[in-house]
Amino acid sequence: DRQLVANGITTACHGLTYSWEGGLRGREAALALLDHVTQHRHNTYADHRIHLRFETHHADGLQDALGWIAEGKIDFLAFNDHLPSIASKCIQPEKLAAYAERARCTIKTFKERLCQAQSRSDAVWGNVNALARACLQYGVPMASHDDENCNDRERFDTLGVGISEFPRTQDALFTAMALDNLVVMGAPNVLLGGSHSGGLAAIDAVRSRMCDILASDYYYPSLLHAPFKLAHLGACSLAEAWRLVAENPARALGLSYAKIDPGTRALQANIETAPEAAPRGSLDVAVKVDGVLPGDTAFVTIAAVDQGILNLTGFTPPDPQDHYFGQRKLGIGIRDIYGRLIDGLNGAEGVVRSGGDAGGQARLKAPPPTEELVAYFAGPIAVGADGYARASFDLPSFNGTVKIMAVAWSKRGVGQASADVLVRDPVVVTASLPRFMQPGDQSRLLLEIVHATGPSGKMQLAVTSTGLTLGRVPADFTLGDKAKTTIEIPITADPVGLQSITVALTTPDGKVLTKDLKLPVQVNDPMVARVSRLDLGKGQNFTFDEAVFDGMLPGTGTATMAIGPIARLNAPGVLAALDAYPYGCTEQITSKALPLLYFDQVAQAMDLPGANNIKGRIEQAVLEVLQNQSSGGAFGLWAPGDGDMWLDAYVTDFLSRAKAQGFTVP
Repeated sequence: DRQLVANGITTACHGLTYSWEGGLRGREAALALLDHVTQHRHNTYADHRIHLRFETHHADGLQDALGWIAEGKIDFLAFNDHLPSIASKCIQPEKLAAYAERARCTIKTFKERLCQAQSRSDAVWGNVNALARACLQYGVPMASHDDENCNDRERFDTLGVGISEFPRTQDALFTAMALDNLVVMGAPNVLLGGSHSGGLAAIDAVRSRMCDILASDYYYPSLLHAPFKLAHLGACSLAEAWRLVAENPARALGLSYAKIDPGTRALQANIETAPEAAPRGSLDVAVKVDGVLPGDTAFVTIAAVDQGILNLTGFTPPDPQDHYFGQRKLGIGIRDIYGRLIDGLNGAEGVVRSGGDAGGQARLKAPPPTEELVAYFAGPIAVGADGYARASFDLPSFNGTVKIMAVAWSKRGVGQASADVLVRDPVVVTASLPRFMQPGDQSRLLLEIVHATGPSGKMQLAVTSTGLTLGRVPADFTLGDKAKTTIEIPITADPVGLQSITVALTTPDGKVLTKDLKLPVQVNDPMVARVSRLDLGKGQNFTFDEAVFDGMLPGTGTATMAIGPIARLNAPGVLAALDAYPYGCTEQITSKALPLLYFDQVAQAMDLPGANNIKGRIEQAVLEVLQNQSSGGAFGLWAPGDGDMWLDAYVTDFLSRAKAQGFTVP
């Protein structure tokens, strides 16, 4: 079972050969396998089934096979006839001895069994007919094994045997395809580049679209590797190859996903809102929820998001019903053993000494968007007695599609709904700006103006800005029906800061359409820190004024001054450096919080983030480091762990000092 799952196999049909030979292919072995699978199939990871490979000359086993089919123990049946092959090979003493050993009998006894089976050749098709009728009655799919010619395949097809398993000749293969039968080939055949027994090459059959299913046969891993080899060789696409080992075998066995009927667990949610809305106004949304049982209370969350934002990440509306009641793919478990690497110097386990969240922090430092984003959320909202939950969103000067997404739930059920709302002005103005500029940079504001609805004709335009110098702006222009025009306006960046631009367009009927834009003007030079130390003697004086910023751009610097003992260690500078450190591991959280226990007034004077709530910052730090404490009391850098005694001592010292200062530490 573990080998199957390890090789990606979720459904296995165990080949149970029931033959006149006896021994490993006899009645006792068959009953043992049937009982074992029946007893353990509900405690395994894979779905274990029985593939009965019935030797057609085994007349004495016919009643057993019919009984197993009627009892539902057989999931797939194949008609095998290896008698001619075995008889031809028995002239070789070593082959005869091997057959007798497998049959758990003497060579003499095996010869007697072989002769007895040959004497019953006239009963073969009677046995096949009886088994075929039983399989059709109980819905067991059937296959013929090693078809040698078109006559064999045609005769089995008339009995309802619609699968050709390992056809041995082109004649049999072409006949199976002409009869629209399914063809099974071996996945090991693909990996080897041909049949180990001299049969047809599976790769050629796949390339000719004459193979529907690949079976693992005698080598489990072949199912996982064969599709990739077929795709690599160009025999078919990877998607087509994967169907040979997944979808098609399931279809051949009659397997189908049985969807769960949620019944009363499904809430029916429906979004009621206008199909179109105007920018700079309210978007009213009502969600009607049906299926709430008496005495139960339902809640709804409503999100309104720009479809363009959702497209960036391929986000799809939440579907809790599919999550709870839909089909699930196999999960993946990841086990990371990196921390168990042995340090060759002292034999201790390896320790990860640096973190990796700086990249995530850096992504948050991108320039702000030039326009207000449409990404709103409301909830949870209780569903009223009328079955409705309502919310309203104030839209900015936005033009585009807004996706409304609602999720409803109660103690007994879940539901969801989504709808699109087209938001646009009668004349749509799209503005393009640089992501940022430096003081003195020159660029342009591109306005693309499109007439959508309403009166066309002469439009008035006004563009104003604070902090940016604008070039010539046309006072008016003419826009035809459904027409488009573009206007470029030169801009020059001046002071540092988040500057604004306002675009106001007046339509012929007097509607004023405004669009507010933001453009960050910033200096991209690296940060510069200057530290000056001096002794102030008796009678001397020092003036701390704007002169400390000489050589720096106005508005970009901050300065601190320390006098007395704390100046020897430059406590303000160290505090600022710690606060600016980008990582967030246990050690850095502690290093940021520990000085605040004693230098809270310094932090407030420096106006550090959160300086107005030092108590809250320390309490948050205590909570965060405790989340990385293991059940044994030790601390890890990024998660609960142990083995770093220095870190344990450092964090414990901080927690002890915090508790002594009156903070709550468990």
